[in-house]
Amino acid sequence: MDFRSYAETWTDVIRPEILKRDNYKCQDCGIQHKRYILREKNGSWKYIESSEYVEYCTLKIRAYRVYLQVAHLDNNKENNSSDNLKTMCLWCHLKYDKYWKNLLRLAKKKDSHS
Repeated sequence: MDFRSYAETWTDVIRPEILKRDNYKCQDCGIQHKRYILREKNGSWKYIESSEYVEYCTLKIRAYRVYLQVAHLDNNKENNSSDNLKTMCLWCHLKYDKYWKNLLRLAKKKDSHS
């Protein structure tokens, strides 16, 4: 991820403070930071412990390690007030940003056709 457009203190001050405030859990789905998960046949996610992770790897079943993100709720990377920041897993963050990214893509597409 390119952090050049973020505040200078994003990675060492702001992000860690928000993760700690939110108890290192996604505030939408509750998944914990740096936990291993795997997708079950029914599409749900299952938490697994690190010893189980090795077992799943030997079975060639893909397990994922979750790294939480801190989302800017107004999609403005310059607005780092704590009430504008929320801890989310990748999947919840993508869902949240989907609307905004679609608008941006449509605006760029419109500009390129002008």
